[in-house]
Amino acid sequence: MADHADIPTSMCPICGYVMDAATVADGGPPVVPKDGDMSVCLKCGTILIFVDGIHLRLATPDEVVACPDAAEVSEQVRRYVRSLPRKPGERGQSSGRA
Repeated sequence: MADHADIPTSMCPICGYVMDAATVADGGPPVVPKDGDMSVCLKCGTILIFVDGIHLRLATPDEVVACPDAAEVSEQVRRYVRSLPRKPGERGQSSGRA
């Protein structure tokens, strides 16, 4: 059984990271996202919302506030991404600032 659900290719509106799969944050079985489901970009940590289960858009401040764990999850992703080794000149390279 796959650990993710395949989704149509969608890009993060902030960094352009291409996403084609979705996983459930709590490790549950994969489900296809539906309209209004929340996601986090694995490259920049931006909180996103699925539209029609296909496209991603930025979450509004009200949507982030409505999900108490969203900001913490986003920050965890950002810390993880900054910790990854990058090739010199690679887009998104850590500047060493937190």
